Parts: sequence; C-alpha cells; structure tokens
Amino acid sequence: YKPNNKPSFYESKKGEHFLGLSAEQVKEFSDIRNNKAYTKAELKKAEEEFIGKTDQQVQEKYTVFIEKINKKKASEEDNKKKKYETLSDDAKKIFDQIENMKKNEDISYTDEKSHIRELLNAVPKEVREELKFVKDNGKRFNNNKNFKSGERSKKNNNDIAAKQKSLPFLEGLTEDQCKEYLS
Repeated sequence: YKPNNKPSFYESKKGEHFLGLSAEQVKEFSDIRNNKAYTKAELKKAEEEFIGKTDQQVQEKYTVFIEKINKKKASEEDNKKKKYETLSDDAKKIFDQIENMKKNEDISYTDEKSHIRELLNAVPKEVREELKFVKDNGKRFNNNKNFKSGERSKKNNNDIAAKQKSLPFLEGLTEDQCKEYLS
C-alpha cells in the first residue's frame, strides 16, 4: 500500500478504477492479491470468487484481461522451449526443477520465489547465467556496452508503458504490479 493506504492501482490516469471496480472493490481485490498466506490455488480461487460477485461488465473485462495475460505467457513459454535446447545438461536440470516449482499450486508465490532463490544460490554462476538468458528472452542489457547509465530503466519503463496501452487494465498499475500480473 501507498502511505495513504490506497492500492497503487487505485485509479488509472483516466480516473477509472482497475477493471471498472469501485474504490472499495479495488481495495478488497488488492487485499486478496497481496495476501501472502494464500497458496497459488487459493489465490486464484479467491480472486475468481471475488470477480464472480461483481457485475457482468467487470467479469467480461476480467476475462479479457486474463486471456491477454495467458496469451502473453504462452508466447513466453514458446521462447523458453526454444532456448531450453541450448542449455547445458546442468542448466536443463535446474530449469526443470524451477518449472516444476512454478507448476506447484500448493505453495504461495512467496514460497516459490524463496525456493527458486535457494536453488539458484546453490548452483554455479555459469548455470545461473545460462538460466538468466532464458528468462530475459535474450535481452542482456547489462552486457551491452552501447547502453548508457539510466537507459535500461528508461527502456523498461517504455516497455511497461507499451504493455499498459495494449492491456488497458494494467493502466494505473505500478511497474512491479504490471510485472507480477504478466509473470
């Protein structure tokens, strides 16, 4: 929450609330999304139950929103599959373990992130670098000498802005929240 206890996606630049929800509904939805005690399955169920209690227009916007996210994820999965073949055997083994953790709906996103971090901290640096390439979709800003200081954050902000335009429901969300919804 922001210091004024409003979710950071309280209102878009156009003055609309996320998915056309009321201010109270946005807060309730935000509370559900930010509940770190929920497993991934519980979070999905709670989110769907919440949306199920809203009017038809919000439900339709939510469905479109989720479809766009799933389409983006499918595209990213295709890229990962292509890059998987280029990994070393050690990196493939770690990659498979990470993907299995991500498929586990019985843990929270916080636990998932913690387990992945522990796993990555235990492997050699070379393996981590290989896996970063798969995750980054080949965009290696830190290795590009042509980028000047600050250009990476400008580019990331431009990428987020472009995604917000193509997914209007993301408008008004912070960069971190956009990344969370798109990951």
